[in-house]
Amino acid sequence: MVTHDDSAPAESIENIGFPTPGQTVFRVADFPPDASYPKNAGDTIFDEIDGHEERVTSDDGADQKHFWFHRTDSLDYAIVLDGEITLIVDEGEVTLKAGDVAVQRATAHAWSNRTDRIARVAFVLIGTEPISPAEIAAQRTGAQASSPA
Repeated sequence: MVTHDDSAPAESIENIGFPTPGQTVFRVADFPPDASYPKNAGDTIFDEIDGHEERVTSDDGADQKHFWFHRTDSLDYAIVLDGEITLIVDEGEVTLKAGDVAVQRATAHAWSNRTDRIARVAFVLIGTEPISPAEIAAQRTGAQASSPA
C-alpha cells in the first residue's frame, strides 16, 4: 500500500488510514481472494488500519454483507488496475474489471474479490467534511435532510 499526504509529518505518513478534511490519500491495494481470509478478517483489518470508526455494523445485517463493510466521509475514486472486484453497497453490487472506475462519497460499501487471483485497485481518497447519506440524497433531490433527534 502506498500512501502520501504532503501536510502530514513524515513519521505519520504510513499511519494514515482514511483522510481528514483537507487531506488526500493515494493508495494502491491488492485484494486477495475472499476465500483466503480467516473468519475474523474484519477485526484484523480494522485493527491494522485503525478504522473501527468507519466500520459499518447494524441490526439490519449490513455488517453481514461482507467483513470489510465500511463507510468513510471522503470522496473516493477507485480505479481497477488488474483483475476483477465486486463493489457491494447497501442496495446492491457491481462487478468491476481492469479499467473500470467507481466514484462514491459517504457510501457504506465493501470490496469483495470472488475470484481466485489478486485484484489490484488504485484509490484516491479526498477528505471532506462529514455528511450523512440522507444529506447526500437530499442534495441530489434539492430537498433538506432532517436532522436526527
